[in-house]
Amino acid sequence: MARFIDTKTTFDNYRKEAERLLLWSTLQMAKPLSSLTHEDLLVYQHFLADPQPAARWTADGGRSMAPCRNQASGRRW
Repeated sequence: MARFIDTKTTFDNYRKEAERLLLWSTLQMAKPLSSLTHEDLLVYQHFLADPQPAARWTADGGRSMAPCRNQASGRRW
């Protein structure tokens, strides 16, 4: 990932996917990354196509959300 540090979008996307795999591994499979098998990664590939339960894995059931505003000041967070 270090070679993409100058390309912020690429770095951010790689980081997002690495974090997603880490979360799935620990929360869904209850395994550290180092213990994942080939079969686990096939399950992960299916999970990416349809993350279930959606309430746990997608923000607001998958719908896009409006930017949050601070109720007191009206400014964006």
